[in-house]
Amino acid sequence: MDRGAQNLLTLISNMAKFIKTSFCMKFILSKWSTILLTTATLIMLWGASSIKFNFSFEKFFPKNNPDVQFYQEFKNNFEDDSRFLLLGIKNQQSIYDSTFLSRIDLLTKTLQKDTFLTQVYSPTNARRVKISPFGPQKIKLLRYSSSQKLSTDSSYLANNNHFKNNFISEDGNSVCLTLKVINKAQLDETAQLLDRIRATCKKQNFSFHLAGKLVAEQIYIAKTREELTKFSLISVFLIILFLVLTYRSFWLLIIPLVVIGLSVVWAIGLMSYTGKGLDLLMSLMPSIMFVVGMSDVIHFLSKYIEELRNGHQKTEAIKATVNEIGTATLLTSLTTAIGFFTLYFIEIAPIREFGIYIGMGVLFAFIITILLLPTFLKILPTPQIAKTQKKQHNWNNFLNKVFVLIFNNKVIVSISFITITIAAVIGIQHVKINSKLIDDLKPNDPLKIDFLFFEKQFFGTRPFEMVLYKGDESSSFFDYKTQNELNKITAYLEEEYGVKNTVSPLTLTKTINQSLHQGSYKYYKLPTEQSELKKINKYIKRLQKRPEYKLILNDSLGLARLTGKLSDLGSLYYLEKNQNLQRYIDTEIDSRYLKTRITGSALLIDANNRDLAQNMMLGLSTAFVVISLIMGLLFKSTRMILIALVPNIIPLCILGGILGYGGIDLKLSTSIIFTVAFGIAVDDTIHFMSRYKMEKAKGLSKIYAIKRSFISTGKALIVTSFIISAGFMCLMLSSFMGTFYTGLFVSLTLIFALVSDLLFLPILLLLFDKD
Repeated sequence: MDRGAQNLLTLISNMAKFIKTSFCMKFILSKWSTILLTTATLIMLWGASSIKFNFSFEKFFPKNNPDVQFYQEFKNNFEDDSRFLLLGIKNQQSIYDSTFLSRIDLLTKTLQKDTFLTQVYSPTNARRVKISPFGPQKIKLLRYSSSQKLSTDSSYLANNNHFKNNFISEDGNSVCLTLKVINKAQLDETAQLLDRIRATCKKQNFSFHLAGKLVAEQIYIAKTREELTKFSLISVFLIILFLVLTYRSFWLLIIPLVVIGLSVVWAIGLMSYTGKGLDLLMSLMPSIMFVVGMSDVIHFLSKYIEELRNGHQKTEAIKATVNEIGTATLLTSLTTAIGFFTLYFIEIAPIREFGIYIGMGVLFAFIITILLLPTFLKILPTPQIAKTQKKQHNWNNFLNKVFVLIFNNKVIVSISFITITIAAVIGIQHVKINSKLIDDLKPNDPLKIDFLFFEKQFFGTRPFEMVLYKGDESSSFFDYKTQNELNKITAYLEEEYGVKNTVSPLTLTKTINQSLHQGSYKYYKLPTEQSELKKINKYIKRLQKRPEYKLILNDSLGLARLTGKLSDLGSLYYLEKNQNLQRYIDTEIDSRYLKTRITGSALLIDANNRDLAQNMMLGLSTAFVVISLIMGLLFKSTRMILIALVPNIIPLCILGGILGYGGIDLKLSTSIIFTVAFGIAVDDTIHFMSRYKMEKAKGLSKIYAIKRSFISTGKALIVTSFIISAGFMCLMLSSFMGTFYTGLFVSLTLIFALVSDLLFLPILLLLFDKD
């Protein structure tokens, strides 16, 4: 064991011993603990009141990754396409209608007046160029004022995919406007701009779709606010319902709500003071805090009521509860916090921050529970539920029957668990790590509907980005040999990779070549003769100061850009495509004239998913090791550590099997499930085995110690597991599939863990623990 692990165990051991000291008990029951908590709460409440909402897709890129740093440099060298919005307008019939196009032109001119839009690219203001002996002529793409010219233009566009795919849908019933937003627009200004765009479209009675990175970020922020309120209210309602059914006491309803409410305030206050805002993941924090923090309170109250029923006075009952439950609650809080802290190994900033702040919130919940709950119980009258034995007697009878049933069927129970685990492990082999850009949204979500519109009508929403470098023997991207190599790459991307609407230095060459031949689509290609290319280069030099030129070339750095659009077929699909593309470039492209590097936001998301399994396993392994060390501190036996881990490994295997057999892909949004579920699920095992250790210390035989532990902790384990599971199930009401699956699978894992602890753990103790 290294020095760090020894120091951690020493610290935990000293904390556990301190909780049991008389000095600690006097402090807990004194006015000073109340003063300390009140002061800290006021400070945290002040910070929590100024918390802000924010969301950015780029935060999901790992900061120290070389590919991310390269992408940031790429955006600095070329214009950031994240500032563009896509506005799709659908007509009931063909768009080649003068009335419809005149309305589109009016919309275009109205949008151009908005101060937060620098450019509006529309089919009604687009121009195509013809180069004649008298010089270039700019011709409107759609001359809708004349029916004869409009018919000619529609025929031209039918054979010219370069223009058609940018402005007009494949079926010819929709047009696409591209809106460029100024760089200095802030979040609230962008939100107001989007509202104005929508209002303008509605005013002109258009059937429209609006998409883009800025749109998605605004909707994610709005949904974060909505779901924060929704989940918090549902969590509070569920807790109230369970507490009323369990204790039927006003004060035993209010006290837990106050304790958990303060824990949430502390956690949000910490976020605010450290500059962290509420994003999509952090909107889950209040719900998770409510349900996870409730576990400490339920175990504490259950033990307190048990001590009162055993004839102890209030103060003695509180002391006995702190002495017996304090250590177990400390350890369970640490294991739960560690489950969240291990998310630090996933190199995505929002997931790391989520793990850190939720983990700190769990520790805050323990501190507030151990300091505030005894004070409340000392002041308030003895609860009525402690004066009746009927319900406890019913619970004891039920648990006693279950215990007898388990031990009369040890072989059947053991074989069942082993068989299920083997089947689950087989299912895990089918789990795939895969994601799409918008698959976190439910099918009926308006944002997803808008994105799918552009996916189907305008050849995809997934961006493709490639950086081009001149080779050592190339003086310009418009050299004949360099253009030939670029032409080969472009052909491969369009035919094999699936990239549409490619834009690169080759696009300029093809466009000018077409313009030199009266705009005939047959000449939208690279000239076959080097002399023809030299003629084209004369016109290219005239374009160097135009913004369109700077979008694809940076002459000062000797860089160029190849960009395009793809159908969103998933990260797993494109990881294979990227490998094939690189093999093609290595074998078929002459690096003396052209070098390349793939980049872009989609590539980084794919890379995150590629590294997800490794990061997740590292975090889960760390959780196993640290939690094993904590259990080693508690039991001081390697055999007991293994016994404690087995009931918690089985639920994780079952969860993996469900993912595999259900064909549910693992992705960033669901990567937190395993570590979080393990950190929470192990709590029940610690409470059971802590009680088992205490019963054996009293001199009881192994079988009787197991039975006493089963009956005395069974109710609290069942109640807390169902409360936490129900709390996580409320996340299934989320608009996001990642949150939905987190709620579903963490809930199922906790139920599986409860069943494993109640049915299999007693058998493991009976078979493998030394008497």
